[in-house]
Amino acid sequence: ALDFTCFATFQAKIRSLASPLLGSLFVTTFSSLVLTSKLSKDWTKKPPETERIWFCSHPLFFDLEKGLVNEDDFCIRFNALCQLNLPKHQIINAWNALLVGYRKESIEWVKVHNHKYPTFLYSNTNQIHYDYFIPQFSEEIGGRFENLFKTPYYSHKMGQRKPDPASFQFILDKEGLIAAETLFIDDNEPNVIAAASVGMQVLYLQSGMRVEKDLIIF
Repeated sequence: ALDFTCFATFQAKIRSLASPLLGSLFVTTFSSLVLTSKLSKDWTKKPPETERIWFCSHPLFFDLEKGLVNEDDFCIRFNALCQLNLPKHQIINAWNALLVGYRKESIEWVKVHNHKYPTFLYSNTNQIHYDYFIPQFSEEIGGRFENLFKTPYYSHKMGQRKPDPASFQFILDKEGLIAAETLFIDDNEPNVIAAASVGMQVLYLQSGMRVEKDLIIF
């Protein structure tokens, strides 16, 4: 376990959304597209990890996460990018298949600790996923997702995304937080490195780690 004995001196926590709280699965979306369309070229012959790296690093998805493209434009550009001709609802359903559900243990951990340590959310996400995971929380967990946090920050509403160091500084400044007294938790190493570059304390959740068992606070 990671023993953060000085956590009590931290002013606040800033958390990511995807792995720490909400499960996500690229292969599910990739498989949905394979099964529901005639996926062109040699995509289905490549290892899923190879496709994930190319797929998720394309500027289209960065633009979506910054709120620079709307749902309709995304679907049009997605079809063009993948050389497909899928209806909008099929693309949206496959895109939302990335979100496989909330981890109740992690949610309960946040509920227990967010009063003593002000907790903020910083998520690279998009309007399509937002419209899906907000009601998903009410159905799976109950209550309002955003009540878990003092302030939620979403990349598509900020016009900024991780791992841009300026985006972390934006949140620190807006909330009046001291970087050295603020802990950032994420499962993506570049995001953790960026947060550390502006002086924040960081916890890198690697494969198999869970905040409720690997972060000990006092």
